Amino acid sequence: MIKLFLTLIFASTCILSFSQIENKKNQTIENQQLQKDADWKDAIEKIEQLKNGALLVALDYQQKKIAYYEKFNNNKAAEKLRVKQQQINAYIIHAIDSLYSFSKVYYVDFESLTKIQDNNFDEVVFYNSEGKQDASIKFNGGFFLVGFFGHVEEPKDALLEGEVQYGTKNSMSAFVLHDATLKQLKRPFPYYSKYFEKGNVKKRYNLPIRHLQEYLEDFASKGNVKYSKREKRRAEKRERRAKKRQAKNQ
Repeated sequence: MIKLFLTLIFASTCILSFSQIENKKNQTIENQQLQKDADWKDAIEKIEQLKNGALLVALDYQQKKIAYYEKFNNNKAAEKLRVKQQQINAYIIHAIDSLYSFSKVYYVDFESLTKIQDNNFDEVVFYNSEGKQDASIKFNGGFFLVGFFGHVEEPKDALLEGEVQYGTKNSMSAFVLHDATLKQLKRPFPYYSKYFEKGNVKKRYNLPIRHLQEYLEDFASKGNVKYSKREKRRAEKRERRAKKRQAKNQ
């Protein structure tokens, strides 16, 4: 009798545990779907805002490293690095001026990023299309994103925070878009364009900028359609699951 009683308790515990696991799994899936919905709505809103806003392109002039060389009177190394970075930034500016037209563009330096993050635009240094500082250039506010050549990073705490991961590779070289707080954007927004560091230095920046323009245009024209199709598929899945539950209970 005692053995039977213990067996019944064990069976009940197993059934309860399985039910709890299933409920938790279903809740996790639902949370992921809600997060994806939020990501889609945010991306569609951002693409329209960018179209009427601006892209702030951050150029790396290696000013801190140059200052370090000059501090120890290594003027030759400082000048060599200065010329190199000026040339690289000239190629970047040329690529963007030639191939990007989705929004207005402003050029800033990396040292201004913290000021942008603090919304302190009075101290931001702007550059013209010749790569020279230009005090006459002013940003009048409104929506903007920040873009620069760097690396795509996977959210470190995505699993802990319940965010949806989209399989982005770590440390992928790319031209990456960030929001006003310098937080990297995420899918489904087309927030990066791959960059290959080898090849002709005069042309290596052209391809990622050309692709970025194409990605943004494509999402602007098809984003709502893709979202509607996704919602339709989800509704059909919910309907099928409801019919299965109904048939099971009959």
